[in-house]
Amino acid sequence: MTPPEFPSSPVSSPFEEMDLSRNSSPLPAEDTTLWLAELESRLASQEAKNNQMLEALNTTLRLLAATTQNNQNQQPAPQPPLPVTSATTPRLDLKPSPPPNFDGDRQKGKGFLNACQAYFRLRPDQFNDEQTKIQWAMTYMNQGRAQKWINRVYHWEATPANIGSSHFVDWDDFRSRFRTEFFPLHSDAVATNKLEGTSYFQGRRTVDDYLDDFRDLISDSGYSDPKTIVVKFRRGLNPSIADAVATMASGRPDDLDPEAWYEAAIKFDQNQAANAAFRSAHAVASQPKINAPPPTPATRNFLPANRLPPRFAHTTPTPGNPVPMDVDAARRAATAAQPKCFRCGRAGHRIKDCPQPMDVRSMGREEAETWIEQLYARMDEIALGTSKRTFEDTEAPVEIPDSDFQTSSR
Repeated sequence: MTPPEFPSSPVSSPFEEMDLSRNSSPLPAEDTTLWLAELESRLASQEAKNNQMLEALNTTLRLLAATTQNNQNQQPAPQPPLPVTSATTPRLDLKPSPPPNFDGDRQKGKGFLNACQAYFRLRPDQFNDEQTKIQWAMTYMNQGRAQKWINRVYHWEATPANIGSSHFVDWDDFRSRFRTEFFPLHSDAVATNKLEGTSYFQGRRTVDDYLDDFRDLISDSGYSDPKTIVVKFRRGLNPSIADAVATMASGRPDDLDPEAWYEAAIKFDQNQAANAAFRSAHAVASQPKINAPPPTPATRNFLPANRLPPRFAHTTPTPGNPVPMDVDAARRAATAAQPKCFRCGRAGHRIKDCPQPMDVRSMGREEAETWIEQLYARMDEIALGTSKRTFEDTEAPVEIPDSDFQTSSR
């Protein structure tokens, strides 16, 4: 439906063209009649135009009302508003951890006070007034210096002059006295002296651990100049990380921006750790497996068969200097006609048929020497080729472990 057209220009009033000033001279009767007729004509025309304009306005209003109704019908149904939870509304389902028992250690005082503050913020419904907070915190000060301090507080409140009075005005008063009693003394001087030395350096720690301790030192020392903080932080970093950050080709942190230095140092430290892990895994995967040879028992090194040490000082008899009698050689010559076992020493069988198991440890000194001499003789026969029997018939080993020659006393 097209809205109606309004007149492009306002219609002039029928009185605009008439001079109604009082100074004008009265018109004749005929002119008056003509003037009134013209005036009535103009009034009728103006009234018709006004009616036309009024009709157009009414039509426009009806169109606007219909359009608004259509838009409301097309909109989705309004959803119920979400419940608004105030930041101060207590959460009864929260169960925060209570602070640890405090023994008065000055290094733990700040942590204990922060734990109490966190519990108060999470469960404000459990603490109706300041004295409840104070008494609740005092119940965890039950060891060491802290317990003695609490005992003095209760003793002060129990005196007749102070009955009904609280030792602390409010929680702020308790916290202020707690800091005086259980916070480190001259922490700013201690932190400053540490920053001037080398004990705070990173060493083998990660940048994250180093940064945590460094932030505490900066907070305790009171340093606020960003240039000084960056210099101290860079001085304590490991040289490899400090050089990598200082020589960045692009994106080097400004020397007046400590936070940018912290972020860059952490990034380089993580990159180095990831690269070391990759190198280690790659080296283990590429290294070939080498099968180690089985351990070899210790052996006795025998002299060559053709270079046996002489058993006597001389082997050629001379007048007045005969050759000593070789009893063992004579014994071997007497028993050479029949086979003799090298293990048990009895004739009639060989070592492979010997019923007695081999046990060198059970031999006496004389038996062991005899057995060794027999082995030497057999080796001589093999070296000179005088015997056609194989070495397997005698089963005389060439290499004998040292453990087999342990003598035992009988």
